[in-house]
This record gives sequence, structure tokens and C-alpha cells, in this order.
Amino acid sequence: TSTAAAAATVVVAAAAVVVEYAPLDDDALVLIADAERAQAYHTLIDGSRELSIVAPRGDGDDDDGSGAHVAARIDADAHVVVEGDVRIGGQEHFYFEPMASIATVHDGGREVSVLASTQNCNKTQEIVALVLGKPQHHVAVHTRRLGGGFGGKETSSIEFSAVAAVVAHAERRTARLVLSRADDMLATGKRHPFVGRYRVGFARDGAIVGADVRLVSNGGHGQDLSGPVLQRALLHSDNAYRVPHMHVRGQIAKTNTPANTAFRGFGGPQGMLVCESWMEAGAHALGMDVHDVRRRNLYDAPGGDCTHYGQPMPEVDFAELWRQCAALSAFDATRRDVAAFNAAHRHKKRGVSLVPSKFGISFTLTTLNQASALVHVYVNDLGSHAHLLFKVPTLHDEPAKVHQLFVLHLCCHTTMWLLSSAYHLFGAVNHYYYDILLRADLFGLSLTFVGYVIPAIQLMYACHPTLRRLYTAFVLLCTCVSVSVTVLRWQLFAPSQSKSPVGRILVFGTLTASGLVPHVHRAYLEPASPAFFQFCGELRWVLLCLTAGATVYTLRVPERFFPLGACNVVHSHALMHVFVASCAIYHYCATFRFYRGDDVARACLLDDAP
Repeated sequence: TSTAAAAATVVVAAAAVVVEYAPLDDDALVLIADAERAQAYHTLIDGSRELSIVAPRGDGDDDDGSGAHVAARIDADAHVVVEGDVRIGGQEHFYFEPMASIATVHDGGREVSVLASTQNCNKTQEIVALVLGKPQHHVAVHTRRLGGGFGGKETSSIEFSAVAAVVAHAERRTARLVLSRADDMLATGKRHPFVGRYRVGFARDGAIVGADVRLVSNGGHGQDLSGPVLQRALLHSDNAYRVPHMHVRGQIAKTNTPANTAFRGFGGPQGMLVCESWMEAGAHALGMDVHDVRRRNLYDAPGGDCTHYGQPMPEVDFAELWRQCAALSAFDATRRDVAAFNAAHRHKKRGVSLVPSKFGISFTLTTLNQASALVHVYVNDLGSHAHLLFKVPTLHDEPAKVHQLFVLHLCCHTTMWLLSSAYHLFGAVNHYYYDILLRADLFGLSLTFVGYVIPAIQLMYACHPTLRRLYTAFVLLCTCVSVSVTVLRWQLFAPSQSKSPVGRILVFGTLTASGLVPHVHRAYLEPASPAFFQFCGELRWVLLCLTAGATVYTLRVPERFFPLGACNVVHSHALMHVFVASCAIYHYCATFRFYRGDDVARACLLDDAP
């Protein structure tokens, strides 16, 4: 189906949806004024409906945090008191790319990957996993690039990614969700509208005596990030000015509009704008130039200042920064040019202003002020170390599983060699023993794959779900083969099917080498372990013994140096299996000593793995 046809189908399906709704009993709350009349405010995380900051605290003027002393100081010490309110509208993010997500299922729906236009991959992963009822490590979220965000895709994008993931998971096919521009602007939140009310006192020289400020933001129907946005607005209500006595408080209006969300500045611009409004009003009331009032109140006390929320600012010379900015921008000359232009033009006016700014770069929730990074350093190409990336976290978290795999290897390895040796040493006693031991020998060969080839695969790629399924299927296949060769007497490696000693040596060498795969794997992970050096020393004797047995069998030593009668009892094949049985028992003892008891956590990899 073409993209155009699919889009047309979606439009038809959407038109068929009937939404049943009823009008509100009361008038809808749209504006902050509506919410204030209805006393509709969101409850904050601490259970209150108002945030409040009072400065200073504990100086004898105000011990209960009510801020009453601020109003008293303004009335007592201020030469001029200004009062007013500021209304700040919202703002559409208007990113180029609207909300968009592509969800894809993997492994029959066990895992889901989401390609999302989002600023918050971590929270998207958390919510998608919650909606689908999956652990978070079964959900992968990727973001290649954004067609704009500006805070609008920090939380608002998550619900649309979750919708795409639900459809993909239910239909077991890729789902793509892209909002139209109209739907995006209707459904998503904007910058928070604010109303700021202030009562501020100034001394005769323009110094701020005190400020009593109240902020109300329009949070919409839900809080989203309204709490942190309001908190930052309160923290920036002093802008860059020292306010000796300040009481700033704020509330979040609850209205019937989409939940407003993050936007560039995150509440800081709203708090600063309210502050600059009462600075302008105070300058006009005093008959002073507003730039002189700003410069007079900058943070520049000897030895440092302290903000109204208690953050020390040592050695911050705002006055020097102001001087440098004015000089570099030729501000005074530009002001004179603007004044001359305005005097010459009655209907066309120009303006220029110099405004300081102090903006915090951290989160108001201190636990969020952290970061982490996972760095992979490759000394060679990716292929030679790719297995280490998959293996180390998985095996480190599952040492018991690793131990079980090595025990499985041990049991099957020893059992296979002992059964094979028993068949070749005692199978010729009579026909009854021959039949039983032949089946045991063939069963042992099938057991080889289950015993140490599959555990080696599982050790290397345990974290990959597809290979886990392959591992399970391989075990079932080997089980079927072992039953077949035992019950049906499928004599693939019986003497009648393989007369060449070279063929037997190849089979013999392959089985021996594959049995060493887990040990080589562990040596790669922990090459400097003294215990492993000891274990390798014991394995050396096993390999020497196996080499001796193979040499005796290949060169047919008994047949060459002993009489014909003796060769019927002690022939090269029997001697080889005497070596094999001895090696199996010795290998069992060595491995048991290495993996037993308290050594399991150390030996089973990866408490100290590189």
C-alpha cells in the first residue's frame, strides 16, 4: 500500500470515530483569571497549593515564613512604593517537525524499539515499557535528530510514542504516528502564561528596600512540568538585583486547556520579566533613568552577595560586567542616537535598553544534577571485541548461570569420554555388552554438543534473545539426535562406517578442542588469574596424555612391536581409550577443584573481569 493510500485510509478511519462528550456544568476555565475566581489550583508535590520563598529568614523579623516583615519594611523604609501586575501570554513552540514516532517490534513482540522525535529518551522508554507491561530493557528508544524541540518534546512527545508502541505491539508490525500541524497545536502544551503581581519599595537613591511578589501560572488540566517551571520563576524573580527583603510566592492555576510544558528558559524569563516591570515602574516613580536604577541594585557587595533563596555568590562583580557590556556595545552613543531620532520623528520611535540577566544552569531538583556516560574504547576493530560488549554485563549479573553452564560442560565432557572408552574397551566381551555399550557410546557423542558446544555459545552471546532461542532449539535438536542414535542404532561413528584412523583422529581432536572452548573464553576474560594459571597447568597434562593416546593409535605401536597374540588383547585402539578414560577422570578432578565451593564466584567469571 502506498503512503498516500495509507494516509487516506487513516483519514477515513478517523472520520468514523464518534466521540461522546457532555458540556461542563460550569463555565470552562481557560484563563488564569477564571481559575482564580473558582479558586482552582493544582496541588504541588509537597501537598500544598503554594510555593513561597522569604528572605531573609531567622533574623528576628519573621520566624514563621509568612513574609509579613517584608510588607512592614516596605511601609516603614521605602521612599516610593510601586504596585501593579504583569500579564504574560503563552507561546507555541512551533518546531518544524510535529510529534512523530515509529515503533517496531522484534522477536515476535518480545522487544520494541521506538524511533522518536523526543528530548527525553529515558522517560519515553519508561512510559512505553509501563504501557506495554514490559521491563524497560525490552524497550529501546532512539533519537537521531529533532526537527526542533525547545522543551516542547521533553514530555509532550511521550504519549504519542506510547500510542505508536501499543499499535505496533498489538498488530506485530511497524507503526508510524505523525501529528498534523493543526492537531499538534491543539493537543500539546505551550509556554506557561503567567500573571505577576508586585508591591515593591525603593529608597530615595533608587536602592530596593523590599519586594512582595506573587506569581500565578496557567498549568492547564495537568501539571506536567508546571511545578519546576513555577519554582524557577520564583528563583529568578530577583533577576540580577540584590533585594534585602523579599517575599515571592506562586501558584499553578488549573484550567481546561492542554497541560503546558517546558519552553526555553523554563520559567526564568517570566520571573525576570515581572522583575524588570517593577524596576521600570520604580524608576519612573523616582524620576530616575531606569539604567541607573538597575546599575545601582546589581549584586556587587564586597565579599560577595546572597540571593533571596540562600545561594551565596562570592566575588561576582556585576558592575564590572555591566561596564564592559556598555563599552563593547557603544551603549551610551547608541542611546544618544536613539534620543536624537525620536526628537526628530513624531510618529516613528526607536528604543534601546541594557538589561542584566542571571540564570541558573542546574535543575531545581538537585537529584537531577548528575550525568553518566558509557564509553567503549576499542584497541582493534569492532568485530574482535563485539562479544565482550554483549557478554560482560550479562554474565556479571548472572554468576550462578555461568556456574551451571560449566557444570553442564563438566558432566557431559566426562560422561562422553567414559562411555566411549567403555564401549571400545569392553564392547567385544560378548554381544549383549556390545549392544548396550554401542548405544551408550553413540549417546555420549550426541551429548557432546549439549555439554560444551552449546554452553560456549551461551557464554559468549547470552544477552542476545535471538541466540537464546537458537540455543533452546539446538538443545532440542541434540536431544532428538541422541534419542535417534540410541534407539535406532544409527552407527554414524561405528567401526563399520569409519575405517580410517585419520577420520577418527579428526573427530577425536574436534571433540577435544571444543571441550576447551569455555576455558579459552574464560582465559580471555581473566588472563591474570593465578587460580586459572594453575588450572591451565593441570589441563596441560590432560592434553599431553591425549596426545600420547592419539600417537599410539595413529602409529599402531602395539601392532608393530608386540606379537600377534598380544595385539588381540592390547591393541592400539584399546590403549588410546585407556589414555582417554584417564584424561577424563583427571580432567574431572581438576575442574572440580577449580569450580567448587567458595571459588565459584571467582572462577565463574566476572567479579574482577576487565
